Amino acid sequence: MNVEKAQFLGAAERVGVSSDKAAALWETLSGPAAARGGSFSVSNVAYYFGGFVIIGAMTFFMTEGWVNLGGAFICITAIVYAIVLAGLGWMLYRRENTQTPGGILVTAAVFMVPLAIFGFQDWHHLWLQGDPGSYGGYYYLIHGSWMWMELGTILASVIALRFVRFPLLTLPAAFGLWFLSIDGTHAIFGKYDDAVVMERVALAFGVAMIVLSILLDRWRAQSYAFWTYLFGAIALFGGMAILWSDEFHEAIFAVVCLFVMLLSIVLQRRVLIIFAVLGIATYLGHLAFDVFSDSVLFPFALTAIGLGIVAAGILYQRNEEKVRGALLALLPGARSG
Repeated sequence: MNVEKAQFLGAAERVGVSSDKAAALWETLSGPAAARGGSFSVSNVAYYFGGFVIIGAMTFFMTEGWVNLGGAFICITAIVYAIVLAGLGWMLYRRENTQTPGGILVTAAVFMVPLAIFGFQDWHHLWLQGDPGSYGGYYYLIHGSWMWMELGTILASVIALRFVRFPLLTLPAAFGLWFLSIDGTHAIFGKYDDAVVMERVALAFGVAMIVLSILLDRWRAQSYAFWTYLFGAIALFGGMAILWSDEFHEAIFAVVCLFVMLLSIVLQRRVLIIFAVLGIATYLGHLAFDVFSDSVLFPFALTAIGLGIVAAGILYQRNEEKVRGALLALLPGARSG
């Protein structure tokens, strides 16, 4: 949870804790000793950096020299990598002080799954829609033959999460779902150059991922929802950008951005507000430089709108708990009591 000092002291007062004790507890929680054990430490940065180097080595930075070694070599090597990483990760995860590096290594093992499936398909020439080329194309080339790799990645993530409760394991699942929505469209329609199809698929996937993320939040699994929020937001705002064709659709884009901004405040999800603010800034820039480029009054109108937003923020602060509780009750997965 992200809790401000004023919120913490207010909550302590409501449950009967004296202000002196609450202030002392806050200082203890926010002091140097607590910071050393936090997630942003030298050891944690080293864990994640090393883990992403391993993942990158066998995914994004895979060299073309591997292609010449054949599918059998790629498949067997990826399986060995996955077994070693998963085994080492499991051993570390079971120890109390090394759960973070253990979870990261298990996540790296899951990222070996698409490479192993690619090698197997290349080895036996089992392509759904023809040979898509080298493995490096998986990350930028849209092709229906990648689907088995994405399905395998999602399944491996779910299985790994069953045994290792580590939030980063949702990354390969979210990544696989995003790619599956694109390559699955290619498999169904045979091509992916229709703007209308791209827009509808991206919007549908984005909405579905954000709803899934809200459900994860409401099921008290907030730390697991970051990656699904991120890829959902990328797809949603990417799909809306394709709609940027006339003033009506651009206005809808701005309204959706405002809604997402309010949703991010209620859900306390910064990843959503980043996309929403960028979208609104883009729309305001469009109004300023395209629609009202010759208007003298436009800056004054924006100032009035800004003051209105500030006033709304003050009003919301005074009734934050009541408004937030009512809005949360309307979201999917709401709990009674």
